[in-house]
Amino acid sequence: MELVAVKDDQVVGLIDIEYDTEEEKVVSEEEKGGMIWHLAVHPDFQGQGIGKALMERAVEEAIKQNLEILEVWTRDAGNSADWFEKNSYRKVDEYYHLYLSDEDMAHSVQPGDKALHPLYMFAEYTGKDIEQFDSIERKYKCMCYIRNL
Repeated sequence: MELVAVKDDQVVGLIDIEYDTEEEKVVSEEEKGGMIWHLAVHPDFQGQGIGKALMERAVEEAIKQNLEILEVWTRDAGNSADWFEKNSYRKVDEYYHLYLSDEDMAHSVQPGDKALHPLYMFAEYTGKDIEQFDSIERKYKCMCYIRNL
């Protein structure tokens, strides 16, 4: 499902949802659902209810498709997590994205080939001891939210 919001002949928002099919499951829960890949409102038009209107229309369409849930993943940076909580979503999971620089990796990444020089590494951390990575500058909590339909 792809929906766009238009104001004065200008696209000001969009939502993109992929549904579970018989051949492919896209949501992490057992129920039949849809994954919200993108929900965006142009910064000049935020706070005007456009995102909420897109979401309400998407929910109507998802119900017509016999979906039971909508799932979305977001980061703790910005206000998207709060927005989803205010719009009937509940947090069901979380993990961290870590961006390790060559300095962060120097003690633990030792390639066998001396011609290979790692510059950075992207990692996913699902453990409970995130404090061990306090020295890493770039880390983001990723959170999964579910809305029952």
